Amino acid sequence: MFSPCNRYLLLDPIEEEDKEETSILLPEDYKEPARHGAAKVMGKSLDCTIGIELGDTVVYPTNTIENISFNKKEYYLILENFVLGVINED
Repeated sequence: MFSPCNRYLLLDPIEEEDKEETSILLPEDYKEPARHGAAKVMGKSLDCTIGIELGDTVVYPTNTIENISFNKKEYYLILENFVLGVINED
């Protein structure tokens, strides 16, 4: 189990659905980098002050996420102040 510290949130990124096809020829495996991403909050540091609960879906700039590889596992972290908003699916 990974426990974030120093105001970090542990995220489970949500894969974005494929977009419509374009009329420009690109390699088949090319994906345009997304400017923003969404992720489910899986853990948070004890010193987080943002009102986010485990299981919430947050939106963040994709260039602010940190990827950690340890013991063949991937962890995705972001500082709480990079959260742009929370998605409510009610």
